[in-house]
Order: sequence, then C-alpha cells, then structure tokens
Amino acid sequence: MKKILIIILLLISISETAQSQYKERTSAYNFAGIGFSLMFYTQSVMADNYPTIDFRNNNYMSKFDIYIGRRFSNIFEFEFYPSIIYNRSNSRPGFNFYDKSMKTYYYYVPQNLYLFMLPLTAKLKIYPLGGNTSSLASGIFLGLGGGACYIYESYDNFIYSDPLQTSALSYKTYTATTWASNMIFSAGFQAGTKFSYGVELDYRIIPLPVNGDQPLSSRMAPNMNSVNLTIKILFNF
Repeated sequence: MKKILIIILLLISISETAQSQYKERTSAYNFAGIGFSLMFYTQSVMADNYPTIDFRNNNYMSKFDIYIGRRFSNIFEFEFYPSIIYNRSNSRPGFNFYDKSMKTYYYYVPQNLYLFMLPLTAKLKIYPLGGNTSSLASGIFLGLGGGACYIYESYDNFIYSDPLQTSALSYKTYTATTWASNMIFSAGFQAGTKFSYGVELDYRIIPLPVNGDQPLSSRMAPNMNSVNLTIKILFNF
C-alpha cells in the first residue's frame, strides 16, 4: 500500500513539474501558420473594379497569408507575413478616361482584368489582458505594422469615342507595376496551445501616386486601402 501511495505521489509530482515547465516554455515560443481573408476596398475606383463579391463574374476578392513570428511573453508578439492577393475578372463596366497624349476623353471598357499584390508586413501585437491566462479575454489583441507592397495590374480595353459605344476605335492592353508602402491597424482574438486559431479584423493603408497615365485602377486611384477579415491557423513550437 505504501509503495502504491509513493508511486501516485511521484506521478503527481512529475505531472506538476512537467506542467510547470510547459507553462514556462510556452510563455515564449515561435509560431508559423496560414490565414485566409475577405477583402473590402474602401476606395471607390478599387471597389468598383474589384468588388468583394463579384456576382457578374462569379468571383470574390480575397488574400492568403503566410505567418512566421515569435511570442515573447503573454503580452507581446511579433509576426512577419507576406500576403498573396490575386483577382481576375472577365469584364467590368466602362469609364471615361482622359488621354494626356491626345488631350481628350475616351470611353474605356475593360476586359480580362488581372490584379496581383504581394504585401510584406511586419507587425507588433499586444495582448492587453494576456497576463490573466485563465481568462478567455487573454486572447484579445491589438496590432500595428507596416512594410512594402508590390502591385501588378493588367487590363485589356476596348476604346470608344463616347459612352454610347457606337464603334470601337481600338483595342489595347495596359500593364503597370508599382511598389508602395503599407500600414496596418488590427484587432482580433487568438487562442490555443500547440495549435492556435484566430480571427482578425484589420484596416490596411496603401497610398498610391495618382499618375493618371494609364486607364488602370492602380494609376487612377489615390490608394488601395481595405478592410480585411481574416481567419488563421497557427502551429506553435
């Protein structure tokens, strides 16, 4: 009986020690994971050409994220994540555009719209209630980050003299590449031990130079600001 009692006490002691060591280890750890987002452009030119849900073309605006980072403590976390934004649309409604070389307005009807973006973002996250690990609210976080963003856009355009589209003057493909800065403000919830899950709402700011040299969204819009709703899964190690 004494031997059984000693074994039980020993097992309890080992369990408590292992749990304590696990807590110490998991207060700071690395992580990697993926996320999927729905995007809502807040700028009218971008929203018109790349709507969140495009019923006309059975498409939607989305992005994929790849996360790597480190949780330094129950309060602070750093993450770096490249995002892949891809959208293709068969056609969108036409618009007037001023041709600087011809010094006149033409009416453009875009076809085969293609947008690819690669934001590279570093972000610091703060868990204001992270010290109370027994509370579900410890998973609530606020984030602030920034970085660079690569943008590639392409249209095929039917060009008309007026919106009546009586006869096409020409058909031309326009492409443009741009590097821009990006800043992000976010809030969300994240929980889990070995595997974490989370949801995040952020506002991304991407200012653009308004060149107006080509009939493309990235050349006409002053920004590519967006609201993003993200679901993520992370592996902690």
